[in-house]
Amino acid sequence: MTERKRVFFQLIQDDEGYPPVSAESLWTIPVQGGRFVLDNVPFFARDATIGDTIEVREEEGRLWYRATVDRSGNSLLRVIMYDSAKITEVTTALRSLGCETELSEQHRLLAVSVPASASLPAVQRYLMDMASRDVLDYEEPLLRQDGID
Repeated sequence: MTERKRVFFQLIQDDEGYPPVSAESLWTIPVQGGRFVLDNVPFFARDATIGDTIEVREEEGRLWYRATVDRSGNSLLRVIMYDSAKITEVTTALRSLGCETELSEQHRLLAVSVPASASLPAVQRYLMDMASRDVLDYEEPLLRQDGID
């Protein structure tokens, strides 16, 4: 099995200090030509998502994201949970819709990958419904289905 490597993404914080970190590291799998495939869903990075093939640069012993060279077709959504008691319910529903999720309990944040095989409109309808109940809010950093990106 190929050893996974960490690749760092430089993040630009807004005037309110979001995202709450200046860099995010993501797991990758090395592939041919010095490229890497992302192996987890990003919480804050907006340039690539799980399954994307990326190029990197090395700086002081760290690998840093440089560019996305092949898009996976996965969409990236982020869900901020207002009601922590609903995290399991929302995660279960998103997984039943075909999504992959990762949870940052510290930030009450779900990173969501919507693969091309899942229905992005169904996921969006579900999230809109939950947002209308003040359970959560969400953003759509990378939409890749139906020619969007």
